[in-house]
Amino acid sequence: MGLCGAIAAGGIALAGCGASSTLDPVAQAADVTAQLPGAQVSLTEALSGTGLPAGTTFTATGYVNQHSHATLLHADLSNLPGISQLGAGAGNATVEIVYPDLYESLPALAGKLPDGKTWLKLDLAQLAASQGVSSSAFSSGGLDPSEFLSFLRASGSTLTKLGPATINGVATTHYHTVIQYSKIPGAMPASQRSSMSAAVASLEKATGATSLPIDVWVDSQHRVRREQFSLSITTQGKTLGVSAQVNYVSFGPTAAIVPPPADSVYDLTPTVLAEASGS
Repeated sequence: MGLCGAIAAGGIALAGCGASSTLDPVAQAADVTAQLPGAQVSLTEALSGTGLPAGTTFTATGYVNQHSHATLLHADLSNLPGISQLGAGAGNATVEIVYPDLYESLPALAGKLPDGKTWLKLDLAQLAASQGVSSSAFSSGGLDPSEFLSFLRASGSTLTKLGPATINGVATTHYHTVIQYSKIPGAMPASQRSSMSAAVASLEKATGATSLPIDVWVDSQHRVRREQFSLSITTQGKTLGVSAQVNYVSFGPTAAIVPPPADSVYDLTPTVLAEASGS
């Protein structure tokens, strides 16, 4: 199962910006972090499920430009099935997300794409629409770290303060919260609530759950420094387990992120849509 398959199977990350209660330190931290111009990030995701061996993980480092809602990541996919068989360095990948499109470049695909193309593209809006959800609510399948902030806007009565912890050399406070999916739309701006309600319905159907436990580490300036959670997604009778950890390493302005040249891009969206429909 390659990265694109994981994206297609796991495309349930929620996105959006809105106001949250400042009385809740986790919801407040989500708001504060989302308003910053950008951040250097790292993420790790462990995948489990049908056809996936134990230890299936991928990691990435890069940055998010939150003003333009764009992401650039350098990923290590060498632990995904089949990647190591392609040779040394085959797991190195560059991922760009410039909404509504996700682009991926893998050295392992050099010379294997039509017409000398060097980038794969997925249209996130089309993939979302195929599942009956607007692209504003259904997004990158967990590859955009800033999207995870949207979960935290619905933090509330189940919040538990676990105490101090040092994350990447920064003093933080560790919290545990349980996000009720039904509360997420109400934490969004009015213009996004309808699409978010549809996303929540799809999320509940895919996970078979109505809530998500999340651990969050917040620094003294009310910024999220780490999020960590696990969930299971069932699509077309197959279950994909995802355990994710997202780190915000530092904050500040970041460089602009622009799509690769159009003549270097092969659009994989029609293939993914056809596979998803069984055609």
